[in-house]
Amino acid sequence: MRLADLANNTSARAEETGFDLDSALDEILAGLGTAAALESSGPGGPSAADEEALERELAELISAPQDVLVCEGMAAAAMALEDYTSAIRHCRQLIAFEPDHFQAWLNLGVAHQRQDELDQAGPAYEQAFRLRPHDARALLNLGVVRELQGDDYGAGEAYQGTLALDPVNDRALWNLGLLCERMEVWDDAEALFRRLVETGHASAEVWFRLGTANYEREDWPGAAQAFERCLELRPGWKEAELNRGLALLRLGRLLEAGDAFQLVVDRQPDCREAIVGLTTVALETGAWEKAVALRRKLAAVGESLPDVTYNLGVVLERQGRMEDALRFYCEALKERPRFPEALLNLGHVLDRMGRRKEATECWKRALGLDGKLASSYFGGTQ
Repeated sequence: MRLADLANNTSARAEETGFDLDSALDEILAGLGTAAALESSGPGGPSAADEEALERELAELISAPQDVLVCEGMAAAAMALEDYTSAIRHCRQLIAFEPDHFQAWLNLGVAHQRQDELDQAGPAYEQAFRLRPHDARALLNLGVVRELQGDDYGAGEAYQGTLALDPVNDRALWNLGLLCERMEVWDDAEALFRRLVETGHASAEVWFRLGTANYEREDWPGAAQAFERCLELRPGWKEAELNRGLALLRLGRLLEAGDAFQLVVDRQPDCREAIVGLTTVALETGAWEKAVALRRKLAAVGESLPDVTYNLGVVLERQGRMEDALRFYCEALKERPRFPEALLNLGHVLDRMGRRKEATECWKRALGLDGKLASSYFGGTQ
C-alpha cells in the first residue's frame, strides 16, 4: 500500500511587500503640492481653469514624475492596487532617479513575478540582493522564481541562503522542505519540517509533511505521531487518517490501524485504500472470513484487484496456509496474466508443496517477464 499524499504540492508564494495605500497617496499629494494649489485659489474654491491645470499637472507627473517622493508613492500605490503594469513603470522611473533603490528593485521583481514574467523578475531580485545582501526577502523571492523556472538547484541555494540570514524564516523552511520532498531527500525534508514545528509553525499541513518524511525514512513511531498531531488540528482528513493507519500497521498496532482505516470507510464506504488496509489487518489478525468479505467489497465497487489479491496470497503464505495462498496467487494471475511477482511466489508455494515441475515452469515464466526481478529473488543463482 502506498502512502496517501496531498493533492497540492506547490511552494509558498513569494514574500509580500506590504504597502499602505493611504500613506502612498499622501506621498503623491505631498509631492505634487496639490493641497497648496487648492488653497491658493481663493475662498470661493478653485476655478474651472485651475482644476484643468491641476489635472494636466497631475497627468504629466503620473506619466513622467520628476520627483523621487512622487515615484515612490506612485509605485507603492500601484503595488497596493495590484496594478502591476503601472508598478513596473513607476519602479523603473524610480530606479532611473536612484539606481541603488533597494525597494524599487524588490518591488520590480514582485510585479514582474505577479505577471509571470520570471525572466525579468529574477534579475530584479538579484540586483535587490546585491544592494542589501543581509536582507532575506529578495533571496527568498529569487528562490521561488528559480523553482518556478524548474531550476531546483538554484532554488535550493537561494532558500539555504535565506535560512543562513534568517534561520526561522517559515517560507524558506516550507519551500525548501517541499523541494527536498520532491527530490526524495527525506532526511533533509524531515529536518526542515521539524524546524517549522519547533519554531511554532505547526499547522496541519506541516505535521502531514513531517509524517510523510518520517514514513519514507521508516521512522514508524515518528510518522504515527505526526499524523496524529495533524488530525488533532484537522479532524477527518482522509489522507492523514490513511497514513496514520499505515504507520500503525508497520508498528504492529493492528487494532489501532484497523480503527484508523474504519474511520475512513465510515465516511467513504468505497475508499479502496482503507478497504485494503482493513483487509490486511483482518489477515494479520487471522480474521479470514472478514478478509474475504472485504475483498468481495472491493470487487463490488469495480476496483482492479490483482495487487490486493497478490497481497492476500503473500500474507497467507507467511502464515503457512499454502493451499489458500496458492488459490490467491492463481486468482491474481487471472486478473493480471503478466505478473512476475505472483509467478515467483506461486512457484515458491508449489515447490514447498512438492510440486517441483510446476514450480519450475512458474519460475521460467517469471524470468521471461522480468529477468532482473527473478534473478534477485533467487540470489543470482537461478
